[in-house]
Order: sequence, then C-alpha cells, then structure tokens
Amino acid sequence: MDPSAELFARFRARGDLDALGTVFDTLAPRLLPVALHLCGDPGDAEDAVQQTFLIAIERADTFDADQRLEPWLAGILTNVARNVRRQARRRPTTELPNLATDGVGPLDEATRRDLVAHLRTHVDELPAEQRQALLMQL
Repeated sequence: MDPSAELFARFRARGDLDALGTVFDTLAPRLLPVALHLCGDPGDAEDAVQQTFLIAIERADTFDADQRLEPWLAGILTNVARNVRRQARRRPTTELPNLATDGVGPLDEATRRDLVAHLRTHVDELPAEQRQALLMQL
C-alpha cells in the first residue's frame, strides 16, 4: 500500500491530523509544479493545491485506500485548476502604473518634499535681497 494512502486512510478513520499533515508535507511540493503548469500564475497554483487538499478532506470517504493517493489528488487538482483558470479569465484586469519608468515614484516625491522643506528653511534665513535674488533664479 502507498505510504501516503495509508496516512490518509488513518486520517479518514481516526481523524489523525498529524497523518494528514504528513500527507500534505509530502505531496503538496510534488503537486505544486503541476498546479503551476495548469494555472500559469504562482499564486493561483498555490491556491489550487490548497483547494485540492480541502476537497480531498471533504471527500475522504470516496478515496479507495488500496489505490495510490497522489493520482487521486492530481485528478482533483486538474478540476480545481480548470476552475481557477475560468475565474482568472473573468477577473477584470487593470493596468497598474509602472513606477520604475514613470520617473517619479513615491520615494522620489517624498525625497523632493523633504529637500524643498529643508531649502525653504535656509532660504528664509537669508537677507531679503539675497533671498529675492535666489528665489527669482529658482
């Protein structure tokens, strides 16, 4: 019998959460590349693997403990990934501004404000004629 299947059967029979945790720790890293291939997006792939295990927990009584667990989970993952792709196509996409190429990002703006405040303090301390000449130049 498949060791993961034995652990999953133990979870199903006794509610052994340690056994379920071991199954997750063993099989989730093996399912994640499959999910990434099916979903395309790393965040969606991680969500799909988690959903796969949630569905497996809900449907634990339908698993045949004489079979291998990983193919059963891969089948669930395939269906979950299909639904994730459908949902991703329905998500509205909005273009975010590319702060790296727009020239002025939040950090640049904050730095500029600090510099202007610092300059104002020192310009205000100048004699009136010098201050007026400098302000006209700036």
